[in-house]
This record gives sequence, C-alpha cells and structure tokens, in this order.
Amino acid sequence: MTIKEAERQLDRFLSEIVPVIGFRRIGSLEYASTINEVTALLSFPTRLLARGGASFTVWVGVRFESLSKWLDDDAATDMQSTIARPIHLLREDRSYTEWEFSNSGDLETLRDTISSDLKNYAVPFAERYSRIAELRKTLESPNKQDWISAGLNVDSRVTSLAAIRFVEGDKVGAIKTLEDGLKALEESLADKSPELRGRELRKRSFDMEYLRKRLLGNA
Repeated sequence: MTIKEAERQLDRFLSEIVPVIGFRRIGSLEYASTINEVTALLSFPTRLLARGGASFTVWVGVRFESLSKWLDDDAATDMQSTIARPIHLLREDRSYTEWEFSNSGDLETLRDTISSDLKNYAVPFAERYSRIAELRKTLESPNKQDWISAGLNVDSRVTSLAAIRFVEGDKVGAIKTLEDGLKALEESLADKSPELRGRELRKRSFDMEYLRKRLLGNA
C-alpha cells in the first residue's frame, strides 16, 4: 500500500460517515461546515506504518473569516483554522491514539468509533468556539490552561486576541495587546544567554511585530 492508495481508501470511507454530522467534503481528507460565525474544519492526516498498513487521526478547527484576514497572509486562498486541536486532546484521557487499517474491512470496524468521536468531541469543540465572543472570553482568561484548551500558546494567544479586538473596533486595545505581549516575551527570556535570548526573541516575536505593523498601517 502506498500513501496515495491509503488516502484514497480512507477518503472513500470518510465520505460515507462525515457528511452525516453535517460536514461537506472540500478536498481529499478535508471537510467543512458552517456553524454560527465560523467555518468548522476537519482534516484527517494519514501516514504509512513501517510494519505495513496505514494510520490516521483527525484535527478539528474553526476559522473566523474576519480574523483570518489579519492572522493568515494567504486568507484568500488558504483554509487555515484560526484555532485547531487534534481529537485525542479533546477526549477525557487525552492519550494519543491513531486508527490503523490495511483494507476497507479494517476501516469498517472503525466506523462506530470514528462516528462517536466526531459527534462527541469534534462537533462540540467547533460549536463551543463558533462565536467570536466566546473565543475572546477564553483568550482574556487569566488561566493559561484555557488558552491551551482552545489550541493556542502564549504567543498565538496574543496575536489572536489583538486581532479580535481590532475587528471589534478597538484598534488602541489591539495595539496595546501586542505591545504588552512583546514586553512580556522579552521579560520571560531575561534569564537566557544573550545569544539564545536574541534567537528566541526574533523567532517568537515575528508574528506579533508583523501584526502590529499591519494594524498601525491600517487607517
């Protein structure tokens, strides 16, 4: 089995079960659904196993078009999620698992399990973050775990929150969010060696600096 053969076989199988939960196929192993203010997205990354056969999992995300304009340079042609999570992190035990198959019979035995995971974990995640007000509330939380649960880290939380404030009309608050984020980033690297601090600062501050320049240049 080649990776292309595995993907085609999986794609045929998924086309029978994913539309049942209201998602439409937009590409090979990719599905979308409109829920409230977002486009909910499902993708099924697949890989070959050294011992034979293939395995796959699923990522679930939501895309706010109003935010993508500022967070994604290729927003016009790319369907990148604003936030996304692998499905295993949405389960109670959060343990990493993949579904394995070698033929259509193997996939058929997974039908109920996959359908259950999509209904019980993927759809609720998409519904929970389908309104910008809920995402803003999560990102404004002082509890770091809330941001992580939404699929963002310390840095991406800053850019996402700044974009939200900007599209809601608070340009001053958006700029301040980015400047505060940059200051906090510098402080967090203060105990690093100058070389490491400079390298980390350049890498981690890029998105914040880039968005700040874009927002400052916007009338």
